[in-house]
Amino acid sequence: MHNTHQAIDLPSLRKQKILLLLERDGKVTASELVEHFAVSQDTIRRDLGELAAVGLLQRVHGGALPRPKDTGKDFFTRVEETNEVKRHLARVAAGRVEDGQIVLFDSGSTTLQIAQCLPHA
Repeated sequence: MHNTHQAIDLPSLRKQKILLLLERDGKVTASELVEHFAVSQDTIRRDLGELAAVGLLQRVHGGALPRPKDTGKDFFTRVEETNEVKRHLARVAAGRVEDGQIVLFDSGSTTLQIAQCLPHA
């Protein structure tokens, strides 16, 4: 069964997969992502731009690299600067956690957002 909620989640899911590919491979190219996801170059450019805007990767010509390790901003500054894209990604990620699952988080402003979106028991 297909519904509009699934269609809304597809860009977020694609962005999560881009981040996983980036973590696995150490870099991603736009052309590889276009082929992998069967979407347009503009779609991938937009995804990479949005992920770069929230500090999840470093945009470079033709693709992306892992984000720089030190932004120069402390944790509390990054938490205060959380934007709607990061909050949306956090809601989507938290929505994928099922009852009874155990989730481990590393430190970070994004993982804090995810934890805050999980239902309280």
